[in-house]
Amino acid sequence: MLQRISDIIWGPFTPFVFAVTGLYFIIRLKFFSWHNTVYIFRNTLGALFNKKTAGGLSSFSAMATALGGTIGVGNTVGVASAVISGGLGAVFWMIVAAFFGMAIKYAEIYLAVKYKNSNSGGAVYYIEKGLNCPSLALIFAAVCVLTSFGMGNMAQSDAASQYISRTFHLSPFLCGIIFALITFYMIKGGIRRIASVSAIMVPVMAILYVLAGIIIIVINYRNIPSAFCEIFRCAFDFSGVRGGFIGFFLSDAIRYGFSRGLFSNEAGMGSAPTAHCASAETNPKKQAVWGVFEVFCDTVAVCGITALAIAVSGKKAETNPSALIYNIFTDIFGFSGGAFLSISIAFFALASIFCWYIYGNEALKYITKNKFVQSVYAVLFCYAVFLGAVAGTDTVWNISDILNGIMAFINIFVLVMLRCQVKM
Repeated sequence: MLQRISDIIWGPFTPFVFAVTGLYFIIRLKFFSWHNTVYIFRNTLGALFNKKTAGGLSSFSAMATALGGTIGVGNTVGVASAVISGGLGAVFWMIVAAFFGMAIKYAEIYLAVKYKNSNSGGAVYYIEKGLNCPSLALIFAAVCVLTSFGMGNMAQSDAASQYISRTFHLSPFLCGIIFALITFYMIKGGIRRIASVSAIMVPVMAILYVLAGIIIIVINYRNIPSAFCEIFRCAFDFSGVRGGFIGFFLSDAIRYGFSRGLFSNEAGMGSAPTAHCASAETNPKKQAVWGVFEVFCDTVAVCGITALAIAVSGKKAETNPSALIYNIFTDIFGFSGGAFLSISIAFFALASIFCWYIYGNEALKYITKNKFVQSVYAVLFCYAVFLGAVAGTDTVWNISDILNGIMAFINIFVLVMLRCQVKM
């Protein structure tokens, strides 16, 4: 049943709406991500040494926190799942989705900073204040709370548990307890503790992971030309009933490319703006360009490296996403490769879990100010971390896909309605 619902939500209509919305913002913003690269660089990497100001985090710390929510199992298991389900052509469409996602994420962060309340904010505030629709904001907040248990929690701990169990022979039960205790400690420190850890952990682990992926690609350099040919061939292979305009969006490559791309970079979901609103930056444009950088790092860099490593490895026939990535690393680096991959995914997963607690907690605060309810949420969130480590993979991913789609539909609708307020 969950699979059927997921198939309906991620049918041909969703990639079409996502693509059209992204294309609209690209045109409206005059292809800013291409011809404004100097401005983007100056206000992202060029501003790394800006100190945080009173009342909030630095722009980089806010971005690192959001990036912690995006760089997770979607960059590894999600990419492998997309390749297994939709073929290597899904890789191409994940990258395409990323370019649409850059414009969409810019728009949602821009609106979130514009309408933020002090140093807290997110999609709920531009839905309430910008669209003047508090009831829809409450619905969105409720879905966000539910999503924090799926995509941002159980899917992450499930993947991390599989890798740690496989490599270090720990039971999923024990992995779940360890992850839950770490999560409890981190969330007790609030967004500042999470941001301070993410600002160090996420960039370092991402860089190390990308370097390892590049080594794998270089070692298999003879397969690079054929890998690219296969990616493009599968991306545009719409034979038989899949021919034509509707068939184009019915393609498994399109469906899984867009859905896993969204799972990875969260563009259009309205979740990441919550972390960006913790920044002391009050200029919507300057904070929003971090969203462009975030999508590029997440999908084009990290997901792209993962996908190309799969393509050149010749192991795309593997049916288990976790085993696929694991075998690629162990074939090249031996046990140390598997250990590095497992530890990396555990760090990525935990960073996503910490960040999604912030998203879910802020959404819950919007719904109710009751401290007891918020405490119950924290306990349930930690329990869900444990539960995800021992739950079935298919169930977790299907629930995540469904909730992701609902959040994205609401948020994309609001972005379209507020499109004239987004500027560059």
